[in-house]
Amino acid sequence: MIQIVHPLRLVRPSVLVVGRRGRGFVEAADGGLSGGITLCAFGALAQALRRDAPPEIVLSPLFGEGFDALDLALRLQELDYDGRYRAVAERLPDPGLIRREIRSAAPRVDFDLTTAADLFLG
Repeated sequence: MIQIVHPLRLVRPSVLVVGRRGRGFVEAADGGLSGGITLCAFGALAQALRRDAPPEIVLSPLFGEGFDALDLALRLQELDYDGRYRAVAERLPDPGLIRREIRSAAPRVDFDLTTAADLFLG
C-alpha cells in the first residue's frame, strides 16, 4: 500500500502492529514488509502512540497474548487515537457480531476485521 503524495515522492503509510513477535501474521508483518512498520506489545501501546506522527493504521490479531481486539479498541479510544484499527482473523462464524460488539464498546475507533491475505495481497 503506497500513497502518492507528490508525483516524484512516494510515502508508505505508517503501521503499528500490536502483538508478540513470532505469532502468526505479526511475524509476517515484522519480517515480510519493509519500512513504516513498528511492532509493539500491548503494554507499550501508549508509548508507541506518543511519537510525533501517530500511525495511520494499527493492526493486531483478534486474540493476542494477554489482550483481545476489544481490549485494544478500548485502549485506543482511551488514548484518543484517530486512525484506523484492523484486527486480523481468519474464518469467523459471525464476523458481523464481532464488529458490532467492538464498534458499540469503542464508537470513536475506526474498527474493522481483515484477513492476513487481504493485508499482504490486497
